[in-house]
Amino acid sequence: MFQNLRGRKGRLAGIAAAIPLSLGLLVGAAQPAAAHTPDEYVALGDSYTAGQGAGGEDPTCFRSPNGYPSHVSQLGYKVENRACQGTTTLGLLRSQLSGTPYWQVGLVSLTVGGNDAGFPLLGVKCQAELTALADPRVVPPPVSPGCAQLLDINRWETADLTVRLTGTYLAVRGAFPFARVVALGYPHLFPAGTDFTNRLHKAVDDLNSIIRNSAGKTGVRYASVTEAFDAHPTWISHAFGTLGFLHPTAEGYRDGYFGALRSVVGGPVPVG
Repeated sequence: MFQNLRGRKGRLAGIAAAIPLSLGLLVGAAQPAAAHTPDEYVALGDSYTAGQGAGGEDPTCFRSPNGYPSHVSQLGYKVENRACQGTTTLGLLRSQLSGTPYWQVGLVSLTVGGNDAGFPLLGVKCQAELTALADPRVVPPPVSPGCAQLLDINRWETADLTVRLTGTYLAVRGAFPFARVVALGYPHLFPAGTDFTNRLHKAVDDLNSIIRNSAGKTGVRYASVTEAFDAHPTWISHAFGTLGFLHPTAEGYRDGYFGALRSVVGGPVPVG
């Protein structure tokens, strides 16, 4: 999840370029009166919003009807899930936002940042460590240098990811001017206890801190899921080599992610 981010100036420039556009949408665009209360909900981001691992996924983006966005209909919103596995901040800007504001959306949620930080490389750089966790008969090996580097979010990477997320959140707010926007964090993937899992915990905490701070700078609400998942470790799939590996189960999406979102936004869609 936590790849060294050096050498990505092109992507960074793309996100920086999106900031003036998003600010223009927020302060420069005419804001017509809504025909009625914004009652639509849009889900954005990566596989943790798409619902990968919950079953019944589509073959392209791994969106699942059992992901947490589907449960938002309980709050009275019409649901649209645009999230897609593998999405980065730049990918979200390019493929999940339209060029004009959409006034009827009253709620937006997203998970993004994990892929920017190198999540797909966890199974490659830390394969020996993950294999040992999957088999209790194997003595956990020392954390390899490559795995340790992946799990370390240094100060330069923190600053870079902060720019990426800040630009993304501003663009989302510009695209959905009447919506409450909620950024959800990521869960701890294993219980703590070994050197590897302790480092992984710290990496997740560091990433969530960047997400929370970036959200706070842009008027986006932050919802934590770590406490709920820590209390229910079976909500994360540890079936190595499966589609759901290191993703929430259907129960985790429902009770962990949707539960966290509901605690932030409250009850049914407000009556305007």
